[in-house]
Amino acid sequence: MGSASSKIRDVSDLTGEIIDGRYQLSRIVASGGMATIYAALDLRLDRQVAVKVMHPHLAQDEQFVSRFIREAKAAASLSHPNIVSVLDQGWNQGGIPCVFIVMELVEGATLRDYLHEQGALSVERALQIMTPVASALAAAHKLGIVHRDIKPENILVSTEGRIKIADFGLAPMMRMNQDDLNQFVSEHAELDPHFPEFLDWARSREIDVKIVSDGFDATIKTLFAKHGVDGLDIFANGLHFVENDRVEISNPYSNPECGVCGTCKLSILKSFRDRYNKIILIGDGESDRHAASEADMVLALKDLFIYCARNEIPAIRMKSFQEASSLLTRRIQAVAFDLDGTLIESLEAIAEAFNHMFATLGYPSMTVDEVIRKTGVSLIDFVRSYLKPEEADLGIKIFRDYYDTIFLEKTTMFPGAAEALERLNGSRKTGIVTNKRGKYARILADHLGFSEKMELIIGAEDGFKAKPHADMFVEFMKTAGVSEHATVYVGDAPIDIHGAKAARIDAFALANRFYSAEELALHKPRRVLRSISELPDALEPLV
Repeated sequence: MGSASSKIRDVSDLTGEIIDGRYQLSRIVASGGMATIYAALDLRLDRQVAVKVMHPHLAQDEQFVSRFIREAKAAASLSHPNIVSVLDQGWNQGGIPCVFIVMELVEGATLRDYLHEQGALSVERALQIMTPVASALAAAHKLGIVHRDIKPENILVSTEGRIKIADFGLAPMMRMNQDDLNQFVSEHAELDPHFPEFLDWARSREIDVKIVSDGFDATIKTLFAKHGVDGLDIFANGLHFVENDRVEISNPYSNPECGVCGTCKLSILKSFRDRYNKIILIGDGESDRHAASEADMVLALKDLFIYCARNEIPAIRMKSFQEASSLLTRRIQAVAFDLDGTLIESLEAIAEAFNHMFATLGYPSMTVDEVIRKTGVSLIDFVRSYLKPEEADLGIKIFRDYYDTIFLEKTTMFPGAAEALERLNGSRKTGIVTNKRGKYARILADHLGFSEKMELIIGAEDGFKAKPHADMFVEFMKTAGVSEHATVYVGDAPIDIHGAKAARIDAFALANRFYSAEELALHKPRRVLRSISELPDALEPLV
């Protein structure tokens, strides 16, 4: 092939061209980032075909072209009624130079277009489509060919209703040797740069680290070897080199009764249960979701944290392995609490006072839920956003005069709060950071009997900016003599999470009737707790 690639010129539409003296391109069917597909006439056999022509700028890369052709040959070995057949491939040098693949032409629509036209599918119709798709993929896998790009755009629905998978011509052929795998890993696989450091730390503490993956063991071992990591037990799908650069794939850790993943992490974690006092799962993938319920704690990357919150699975949000050792051993020295909805139950009293103000000034009332969701910042900001400017000061006075008459009677400890504070029993420095007026916060803490447990009770109108500003948090840490890393904030609303972030401390969010665990998780606290009763245990180091 040598210098032929240098002759490629940038041609966007080859309609009318005859490729390889045989395939006359008649119209563009589709175009993507890698190639353009044409409907064409096979002049030799007088039949309609599809011709995929690689974009000229990609054809400049001889290594890419070589792989393109080699993989097309592998895909041509596939024979299945639900796979678009690959009929031919080559390099056109008789006319405009181009690299091409010839395929069966399927007249119809992509599944994406079909869904846009038909809308949501019934379960029966979905099974009619996905059953042949699954059958086709299984046939390919038996030959060591992995599609790696299954999506509605690559599933065709013919005019006769037949289902076909397209784009197998670019699927990676599972024929390789160790050199090929080394190159693949170098180009496509990355290791968290902090993992080796984490592994050294874990081994120094005699913590057993195991790799449980839905990938291939050979790929993982090659990646680890590249970074000098060895000696780890790896539970993964098998990839073994055999003669003629072919590979064999096995699933030694699958669970046919489960069937979710090639490597059933759930079953593996269950098998560890008799050997270990505590199992901590670090992950972010679909198969990690399946196994998360079996772990004692999950260090969750990316969307796994939201999944755990939704399903009430104990989890700590983690950005990378750089944080892992710190999160496992962290000794929290101070806890700042929000007040309403966290330690005390005063929402009914607040809503009643607001509705008294609204009624007095001729405004419609609000439900408790509406009041709570709309009073996130402060009383003054809330009132000024809902009342006419000239009525704001009067509204605040009406609210406070009425609230003064009911707040002690109608405020109680939040369920589990008194017990949680008692369990802490001075083991951590505690305080209150609230957007409630500081005067009310201190009176209520004294009235309910927990003011003496607090290093500082600070609230609105105490001379600091309200949440989500960091001012009150900074004052608490200064008074308690603790660092940001050693402090957490416990609250029940997104504003609490954002206030803690502004102060560079972690937030522990309490799920409640106004904000679900999943909704709070979207704001990225460090943890989501189901109740305040979980807090004392959540403050303890994991190892």
